[in-house]
Amino acid sequence: MYCCKHCNKRRYKYKGGIVQHLMYDCVPARFICPICQVAFKMKEALDQHLMKTHQSNISLSPY
Repeated sequence: MYCCKHCNKRRYKYKGGIVQHLMYDCVPARFICPICQVAFKMKEALDQHLMKTHQSNISLSPY
């Protein structure tokens, strides 16, 4: 059984589960929207937010 050492919330039967958790779920939100300050864990999510929410005000994030 694999357990996350950072959040202790999740347990995984397989190593692949904990690896995916560490890459996507258990990371700080470090990509901040320059317009509304909403935080995202992945650059792609920020870019999608910018295109959907702030269409007329955007240039894609430089991160």
